[in-house]
Amino acid sequence: MKKIILSILVIALFSCSSNNDSSPAPTTFFPSHVGNWKTTFTTQNVDVVTVISNSNSSNYSKVTSANCYNFVPPTVGGNTQVLEDTTQKLSIYTSNIPASSIFSGADLNLLISNGYTTVAISDVFLHTSSTVISFGEVICAGNSTIELLTLSGNFVKISSFVNCAGKEINSQTGIKYQLPEKAKKILKKQKIRG
Repeated sequence: MKKIILSILVIALFSCSSNNDSSPAPTTFFPSHVGNWKTTFTTQNVDVVTVISNSNSSNYSKVTSANCYNFVPPTVGGNTQVLEDTTQKLSIYTSNIPASSIFSGADLNLLISNGYTTVAISDVFLHTSSTVISFGEVICAGNSTIELLTLSGNFVKISSFVNCAGKEINSQTGIKYQLPEKAKKILKKQKIRG
């Protein structure tokens, strides 16, 4: 099976400050990147904003042509392990996520028919500059090395965004990922052998 390799090129820019702020400098990723960060998934025609606070993040998304963003509830289920958390890099691995939280329809049925009721997600976020965070996400079937989907790109810092006044995407029927043809072929071959 294919080994998962996630490689993101990082250019680190450091800024110096001479203020007399008595607060200690951040030592982890979130406090170092507080703000609104936007990316666009062109193949899905979706814009995503991640709002980072000192201790966590929340996501909002919209179809690219829409005027406002809907809150996206966190994925329910799974066991999250933080692998690395510095001011420059955040690496997270979440296993045992119900496949139905990520996929739907024929894609979900294909996973379940192959015995995969859960997926695992590896996320890496890298400080590229004060206005750019590079990211990569790999979704695997169950706890295997069968790569279902890889997403990568850049979040760009934005000053604000328009929230759809309390509306949220239903976690059961909201935006789901779609399996690319390559992953479908791998799962179909595996099913024939099984």
